[in-house]
Amino acid sequence: MAETRLIGSYPVIGIRPTIDGRRGKIKVRESLEDQTMNMAKSAAKLI
Repeated sequence: MAETRLIGSYPVIGIRPTIDGRRGKIKVRESLEDQTMNMAKSAAKLI
């Protein structure tokens, strides 16, 4: 039988910040790292 992955009555949820890995002249990836990490932390706090 599968192992139950609960914390109390809530399932375990993993939140991963993901940024488009393409690099180019406009440096979009570097400019979004802080914003993306903050969004992941906010989602974790909300859940």
